Amino acid sequence: MRNSILFYLICIFPSVFLWSCNKNKNDGGVNTTEFNKGVFVVDEGNYSDADGEVTFINFENGDVYHNVFQNANGRPFAGVIQSLAIYKNKGYLVDELGRLEVVDALTFTSAGEITSGFSNPRYFAGKDNKGYVTDWGPYDADYNNKQSKIIEINLDNLQITDSVTTLSRPEGIIVTGDYIFVANSATNKVSVYNARDLTDVGEIDVAYGPVRFVSDKSGDLWVACTGLDSTRSAIEKIDPVELKVISTFNLPESITLNGKIAINGTGDVIYLMSEQWSADYSSSKNIVFAQPVSQGSFSFTSVISRDNLYGLGVDPDNNNVYVADAKGFQSNGMIYAYNNNGLLLDSAQVDRGPSDFVFVNVQ
Repeated sequence: MRNSILFYLICIFPSVFLWSCNKNKNDGGVNTTEFNKGVFVVDEGNYSDADGEVTFINFENGDVYHNVFQNANGRPFAGVIQSLAIYKNKGYLVDELGRLEVVDALTFTSAGEITSGFSNPRYFAGKDNKGYVTDWGPYDADYNNKQSKIIEINLDNLQITDSVTTLSRPEGIIVTGDYIFVANSATNKVSVYNARDLTDVGEIDVAYGPVRFVSDKSGDLWVACTGLDSTRSAIEKIDPVELKVISTFNLPESITLNGKIAINGTGDVIYLMSEQWSADYSSSKNIVFAQPVSQGSFSFTSVISRDNLYGLGVDPDNNNVYVADAKGFQSNGMIYAYNNNGLLLDSAQVDRGPSDFVFVNVQ
């Protein structure tokens, strides 16, 4: 009886518990309206099993849809999903094993794929009818990546049209105006290219280990830098017109960023995730910090403190903060939603290796 009463009490407060009372949906395709408003959870999958997938949570009815790609296409994704980007009503799934799968963003049915030309692709960005993918390139005998590149794609016919060599291990990529910015994670450089012809514009010196970008309300870029050994983590604010660093926020050695960064819907608060690994690397302690873009120093405002986090996202409509626990890739992962004051709102089981969030709100 107590469990029944508890279930009833939870379900009559939908503003706090968003999904817990709704049935998980695993079988069959989904209606196009299902993907109008909610969040895609990128379930990276286990590298050796190539079982990457996508989970969708419908914000209108609270339903949690598993195996979105397989249910929409009648076949498994059969890869490792490094990232998902939505651009011009298409979803671009970057498979770390060397493929770019394109889907209709509303139905998630396949719209084509590129299966050659990539070695170790990471992230996608688009401008006009062109797409750009960062690629680490192959590993050499010393496990270095000296042939990293940016690959240009014609989005009309899904043909690779160009590529340019970049510095080692490019991760995040963002297009602002006529410039493409690339975070080279094994260096202390952000590379800049001309989006019209992929020519090299130059490099911006940042702290070591730049990983991901966000753009704030003024159009300035922020990049999270993980640091290296005794080098401290930092966040850098970049002027995308003058192509220079405006501000550097060096973090104390006790705080190590993992490169995850997100921004709220109004573009005035950045969220960053730190991690501290145990001695045997079996677990990590994580803190999500909120950083107002107007503040001139690191705020140290902790919003969430939790173990073993892997993914971070912020819903632009209500500023709820989402985090993911990949469960060491040994089982299905969990995601948790908090309000921006750190109150836990709800949780849901997703598929294996949740690593990122892509929010959609199609009117």
